[in-house]
Amino acid sequence: MPAIPSNASSAPRDQVLAGLTPSPLRRLAGAGVLAALAVLLAWLGLAHPPAALIWQAFLLALAAGTAWLGWRFWQATAKALELTAHELRERDGRCLARVADMRAVGNGVFAFKPASGFVITLAASAPRGFAPGLWWRLGHHLGVGGAVARQDARALADTLALLLARPQ
Repeated sequence: MPAIPSNASSAPRDQVLAGLTPSPLRRLAGAGVLAALAVLLAWLGLAHPPAALIWQAFLLALAAGTAWLGWRFWQATAKALELTAHELRERDGRCLARVADMRAVGNGVFAFKPASGFVITLAASAPRGFAPGLWWRLGHHLGVGGAVARQDARALADTLALLLARPQ
């Protein structure tokens, strides 16, 4: 389990305690699977159209939605997450949650969390957000994980749990 520096509370706002970068192989595999699914749905809708026109339109709309999701996945997983003593943020500076607003970290087997990730319980409801393959935020919960290595997500979750457990 990683150790929190004893001067973490007096650390500069930008000192990174832990980071999380999506795995290039998982990033490529995830985007590739979504692109392949989009191509197959479009091919099915055009080469072998269903009898009813509505079903063909549905297949083509589903193909377009899957292609859009694949593109969003590719863009979102180009970013990385950083944990400082004060916030969890994307590397470009977008704050996902402040440490003061976090209540608990869940990474158990039965926790509702992303693949290879963990979930953070927040004190107050936050605006919804979604970066496919990296994080999602819904109500009082922030899920982190997806296209990341399990051990890296575990290290960030453990660091965050230690940060939350220290006296204020």
